[in-house]
Amino acid sequence: MTVVAACSTPPEETPDRPGLKQIRDQLRGARPGETVRLESREGGHRLNRPLQVPTGVTLAGDEGALLYAAGRLKSAVILESGAHLSGLRIESRGAPLISGIQVVREARNVQIENCEVVGTSAALGIMAHGMPRDLVVKQCLLDGPATGVSLVGGGSGVRLEGVEVANWSQRGIYLQQKRNQRFSQVSVADCRISDLRAGGSSRYPLVVTGTRGYVTKSLNITRCEVTGPGRSYRDEKEPGTADQIAVRFAQDVEVADNTSVGGGDVGITVAHSRKVRVVRNEVRENDTAGIYVGSRFDSTAADILVEENVLVDNGQNRMGDRKDHGRVGIRVTSAKAVRVRRNKVVNTQGTQISGVTLENSPTTTLDDNTIEGAQNQIVRIKEVAGDADG
Repeated sequence: MTVVAACSTPPEETPDRPGLKQIRDQLRGARPGETVRLESREGGHRLNRPLQVPTGVTLAGDEGALLYAAGRLKSAVILESGAHLSGLRIESRGAPLISGIQVVREARNVQIENCEVVGTSAALGIMAHGMPRDLVVKQCLLDGPATGVSLVGGGSGVRLEGVEVANWSQRGIYLQQKRNQRFSQVSVADCRISDLRAGGSSRYPLVVTGTRGYVTKSLNITRCEVTGPGRSYRDEKEPGTADQIAVRFAQDVEVADNTSVGGGDVGITVAHSRKVRVVRNEVRENDTAGIYVGSRFDSTAADILVEENVLVDNGQNRMGDRKDHGRVGIRVTSAKAVRVRRNKVVNTQGTQISGVTLENSPTTTLDDNTIEGAQNQIVRIKEVAGDADG
């Protein structure tokens, strides 16, 4: 059943009368399974307080439906369990906004699709803090928020599909375990992160991180494109991205068919993780390693396959302060049972000094890798004290 709220009020009338007042009334009165439609109007709908979408209700925007924040708001739209949001554009327009779209704590079966959050005065595009279950975000554009998607705490059955994050400054897609919670059954597919803007302090495009004892279980990152600005993370004036695709404290992971280009540190990092497949990725022109497995801080990384990846002109060393063994296609540090096979490591610009660097990783096996143009094809070293490249 669809409930249509007419929103023909001229834009010069007061903010909540009658257009958004009708929408709020319809939302409060809607039953689970019903749809409330937000029609477009010239100039958009001006929000003084959030729109709350109740349990099981859909809020769907017609083509051109626009909400914009007026004054300080915590969130523009808040979604309860079972809520579905589609077809809306949310703009911050300079007003302070913590999040464009907020999912309530411990929400179940929430879906967000074909929505946009635009404007650089929003801290977060989409926020779900506190164990959501079966959260789906599809085909959304987050253009301008400091962080595009922020999931903090944990959650299960999380799917991010076709999400685009642009003009971000803090993090692109961010999943961070907290307290005694954890993430499980997470899929990040066909997402695109680009156009880092100046001013952020973290600058991780795509990061999923658990903690010791609360690892993320069953994680897939597939067919994503991450593009950095081609500057070093250490550039004091205008730093580039950190590790572009980063997985920490996870188990049963696949990082496959992704592209990572122009990062300011590592293209793909897998640390403190077990049972991981890093396969068929294209990693180009990152500042240090193309793919980095392991950590200089412990030896918990184990049972990792690095296979059929193409690594071109990594080790850019844009600030001139990186060690040769860190300017490398593939680097393995203090990890166990790592298999590196059928990868192609290419150096055309003279930046990627080493093909493969093995640091304190005697159980790593190498098989059928192609290394072209590197000064040193395989470098085996013991742990290097004070090596900041790790």
